[in-house]
Amino acid sequence: MTRPMTRPTSRRRWAALVVPLLLLPGLAACSSDDADEDASSGSGTPPEPGAGADDSPAAAERFAALPASSIEAAVLQDMSEVTTVRARVRATHLGLPVDAQVAVGEEGACLGTLTAGSGTAEVLRPTRMVSGIGDSEDVYGAFDAPFLEEVGFTAEQADAVVAAAAGRWVLLDPLSGLTDIALVCQALDDTRDGRLLGGEDATTEVTGLEQVDDQPVLGLERTGEEGPVSLVVAATGEHRFVRVVTPRDGSPATVDELAYDEEVVVPDPAARGVVPAAEVGLD
Repeated sequence: MTRPMTRPTSRRRWAALVVPLLLLPGLAACSSDDADEDASSGSGTPPEPGAGADDSPAAAERFAALPASSIEAAVLQDMSEVTTVRARVRATHLGLPVDAQVAVGEEGACLGTLTAGSGTAEVLRPTRMVSGIGDSEDVYGAFDAPFLEEVGFTAEQADAVVAAAAGRWVLLDPLSGLTDIALVCQALDDTRDGRLLGGEDATTEVTGLEQVDDQPVLGLERTGEEGPVSLVVAATGEHRFVRVVTPRDGSPATVDELAYDEEVVVPDPAARGVVPAAEVGLD
C-alpha cells in the first residue's frame, strides 16, 4: 500500500460532476417499465437511476447496454447518496498480506480491525484525512505482539510495547510506518466518494453482466495513469459498488463485502485512554 495522494474536497464535487451526464437519454433504460413508457410517450421526465429502478433481468440488460459514460453517471449519482459504508479490505503491504474489516461513518471517521500474518491491529481515525496520512489528522492504533513482530519488531520489543500501551490507543507518529494502517480507511474513502470514476484521465470498458450472491452485477475496467481498476457495480436497483480492485505497489487492493447506510459508531479514543507512540517505544 502506498501513501495516498491528495483527496478531493468532498463527495458533493462528484455529485456536481454527475449532473450533466444524468441528462443523457440512455439513463432512462435504468428505470421501471412504466417509467420507460412515460418517457417514450413524452409525458413526465426521464427517471433518475437508483432506488426507483426495477430489479428484473431486463432492467439489468438495459443498464448493461448503456454507454460507459452513462453507466458511470448512474453509479456516481447513487454513490453520492451513501452515508456510511462497511467493507472488507485486502491488500499486500511491504510483502505482508493484510486483511481488514473497516467501517467509515457519515462524517468520515473510520474504525477497522486488521490481521497480518498471525497478528492483529486496530485503527481509529476520528475524522477524514484532508491531504494525506498524518498531515492534519490523528491516527490511533492498537497492536498485539504478533502483529508488531510481523512488521519487524523483536519478540522482546513487541512485548514491551504491548505492556506499555496497557490496552490504550497509541497516538501514532505521522512519520512512522505504522501509520500506514490507516490506508485501509483510505481505500474505503475512495470507494465511498466515487473518485474511482469520472474525469477525463482514464478510459472505461464495460466487461459484461455476471452474478454475485444472486445479484446481477456489471463489470467495468478503468485504465488510467495509475494502472487498471476493476469495478463491479449493481446492475439493478441502486447502482453502487459491489467490488473494487485497485493497483497498489504492483499488488492489487480489493474492497468487497460492501454494506451501505448501516449504523457506524466510531468511539472517542479518550474513552479507552490514549498514549503517545514515543512513550511505548514506537517513535
